[in-house]
Amino acid sequence: MLVYRLVMFSFLACASLVAQEAAPEQLKETAYCLISDKHDWIAARGKQSGALHLKFVAEPETSTVTVIDESKELVIDFRRIGKKQWQVVNNARFQVSKRGVEYPDPPLGGVWTQDRLSKRVKTALASKAYILRIEDLRKLSGISCSSYADR
Repeated sequence: MLVYRLVMFSFLACASLVAQEAAPEQLKETAYCLISDKHDWIAARGKQSGALHLKFVAEPETSTVTVIDESKELVIDFRRIGKKQWQVVNNARFQVSKRGVEYPDPPLGGVWTQDRLSKRVKTALASKAYILRIEDLRKLSGISCSSYADR
């Protein structure tokens, strides 16, 4: 019985350590843009509580961060334009099928952009999911968000 308790305690301790792994700053900052931007990309702008379940992939060479909300089948491409300054450069709804990533309404930019976005979606889908509490995101400050739709 003692061995069982020790094993269970060890398992629970490890599980809580994994669950408490902090999301990368890039993801927190771009998630802040998702809930605070006037375009309300993920229908969370008015929410004060709850959580976002997001996956992401960063491309340092292009200053691009691609964030996906798998449950809503939504991909949003951000570009860093300054310290804590992010711009939404593309967004689309996607579906994954046997043929790969498909878009009911293709993203802006044509086939080349769609192919690059699809590669990032596949990479993000295979990555770790992060749970970000909306109330914690609302406490972030100094982040500037803009969008191609602002023009």
